[in-house]
Amino acid sequence: MRRWPTLKQWITLLVNERERVSSVLATLPGVKVFLSSANFLLVELLDRAPRDVFQDLVKRGILIRDVSSYPMLQRCLRISTGTPEENDAVLQALKEVL
Repeated sequence: MRRWPTLKQWITLLVNERERVSSVLATLPGVKVFLSSANFLLVELLDRAPRDVFQDLVKRGILIRDVSSYPMLQRCLRISTGTPEENDAVLQALKEVL
């Protein structure tokens, strides 16, 4: 199984990145981050409409998932974990938007 070490490295990177992104998001005003064991984070926006933030991010070339139309997630967005560079771009754009 030659691919197993590569897969394990990728999983480790994703877990580390998810934790890093979660920590940074938790410092942003008006953002609540839910604990996650998945390859994405669910964030609740306390001060801004998720749809507005989503649209502002799209204008900056950042695509995340607007889940605010889902039951019980009216104030939420879903952010997938990517590479460190992708995650940095998402975090920077969110800092600008929020």
